[in-house]
Amino acid sequence: LDSTYFPLKPEPDGYEYSESFLHGFSPVMIGDERLGTLYLKSDMKAINERFMIYSIITISVIILSLLITFLISRILQKNISDPIIALADTAKIISEQKDYSVRAAKTGKAELAMLTDALNMMLEQIETQNLTLSEYNQQLSEKVRELEQFAFVSSHDLQEPLQIISNFVTLLEEKYAGKTDDETRQYISFIVNATTRLHILIKHLLDYSRIGKEISFQKVDCNILVKEIIAESESVMKEKNASVTSMTLPVVFGDKDNLKQ
Repeated sequence: LDSTYFPLKPEPDGYEYSESFLHGFSPVMIGDERLGTLYLKSDMKAINERFMIYSIITISVIILSLLITFLISRILQKNISDPIIALADTAKIISEQKDYSVRAAKTGKAELAMLTDALNMMLEQIETQNLTLSEYNQQLSEKVRELEQFAFVSSHDLQEPLQIISNFVTLLEEKYAGKTDDETRQYISFIVNATTRLHILIKHLLDYSRIGKEISFQKVDCNILVKEIIAESESVMKEKNASVTSMTLPVVFGDKDNLKQ
């Protein structure tokens, strides 16, 4: 027997790996009697080669799976992620710069393309509305300026004849002092009261023409304001036999003259 394949004598029972072989000793028994020892030796080279082949196949499958996954992710990124990122970038620009003339590039297919179209349509509507609103604001500013100019010019044009009337009424009172009857004095009083009210209206018209230019905000007690208005309107209230009552009013923040007006 070749000692390369078989040991010279039995060794303790059991199996172990040695180089590329699995070998060991197993007892041969009949009942409780041991008749001998069985020696087994298996060449592991074929198993190792098979294991190596399986390993190569497994690694190849894993690499191929990773490659396929990468390709799929690239395709999905191009068709889904890139359009979504483009939409997000467009939304960021609009949010930061308030520029509604920006349009999102149409990429992707189906739902993403429809989403891009919807966003661009919304931006177009907002831009149109902003342009329209800007035009309205410009027209409103022009109308306000025209109204302010009209109020200013009208108030100045009315002051001159009103001043003439006031002067002549004063001359009449001085020239005929003590020489007029009660009815004539009442007529003169009516003229004086009317010119006084007209002076007040002209002053209010001038104040109106300066609204937005000379406004000074401060705390205003509305209770005091109402008392001042009642005091200044006393003659008119007596003429109309009117009275004013009010509950307790708050303190507000605003321009006193305009609130009073």
